[in-house]
Parts: sequence; C-alpha cells; structure tokens
Amino acid sequence: MQTFRTTQHLEQEKRKLFSSSSRILIKVGTAVLTNDDGSFDAKTFQHLCYQLAELKRAGKEIVLVTSGAIGFGKVLFNLEEPLTVSSQQSSAAAGQILLMGRYLEEFSKYDIKIAQLLLTRENFSDRKSLANLWGCISKLFYLGAIPIINENDVISSDELQHSTTFGDNDVLASMAAKSLIVGSILFLSDVDGLLDANGNLISY
Repeated sequence: MQTFRTTQHLEQEKRKLFSSSSRILIKVGTAVLTNDDGSFDAKTFQHLCYQLAELKRAGKEIVLVTSGAIGFGKVLFNLEEPLTVSSQQSSAAAGQILLMGRYLEEFSKYDIKIAQLLLTRENFSDRKSLANLWGCISKLFYLGAIPIINENDVISSDELQHSTTFGDNDVLASMAAKSLIVGSILFLSDVDGLLDANGNLISY
C-alpha cells in the first residue's frame, strides 16, 4: 500500500511540474509513429498532433523532437535491415520530406505553423551555432510556430557508421532541453521509461 502511495505521489508531482511549465519539449520515437510492420500509424499521429495543439492553445511553448525520417524513407524505398550508412542517409533525406509533410498537413488543421531544424551534436558544442539556434527558436516562438527538430542524418555519416549518433534522438532531445531551458521534457517511446546503467527503471 505504501508503495502505491509513493508511486501515486510521484505521478502527481510529475503532472504538476508538467502543468506548470511554460516551455515543454516532447520527443517522439519512431516506434510511436509507426505500426509493427513499419507503416505509418495515422491514428496515433493525429492524436499526438491534437494534444500538442491543445498544449499550445493553453499557452505553452512547444519544442518537438521527432524521429521517423529513416523509417519513412526505408518504407518508401522498400529497403530491408541491416541498412548501410548510405542507405540510412538516403532514407533520411527522402523520409524527412514525408515526415514533415505529415506534420504540416496535420498542424494546418489547427492553424498552427511549423518549422524544421536539422541539427548535429556539433551544433551544441559550438557557441556561435548555439546562439544562432537560440535566436531562431526564440523568433519562432514569437511568431507562434512549433519548432520541429531532428538529427541531420545526411551529414552525420561518421556518427551513423560508428554508432555515436544521438541515439534515436534521445540525447538530441536532452541537449536541446538543456540549451533551450525548458521546464519539462516528455519522452514518447515504446520503452518502459528512463533506465539506469543496469537496465533498471528510474521512477522519477
């Protein structure tokens, strides 16, 4: 019983923090946007965009970090795993257009403008790039748009080859959240939650 109360208390605290945050970053994993066979999950996608629109209508500044470009491109070209680096890059280049097209179509239903930002890890270590990024996103907030961030897989060939990418955008989302000083960060994933080095779930 005590465990239930503790879990319930933590859940209430998390919801309270989320509700009080004026700037929220949401990271969406590829598995959230696709079905088991890799096809696009339109129903979940529509529901996601509706909820983001509701948050924006409530006065929240939204930053969306989305995966899915490589997955969309892989389906488009009918490619099978394992993908070479060039296949991943080609899939990302084509899939990014499809992915953003979906977001553009869905958010237009709520009269919400969007903007695309393709980033690499180096953008967060270079002071000038970081300042430019901050200035751009601040202006997008002012204009009422939702910045949609993804990793620039096309020019990240070394990262793709040596597995030092952001990690399905998880690290990208964390670095962006820190740099953009968000109040809350929400990961939408098919993983149970944040895990420690031993694979155990971190509850809070």
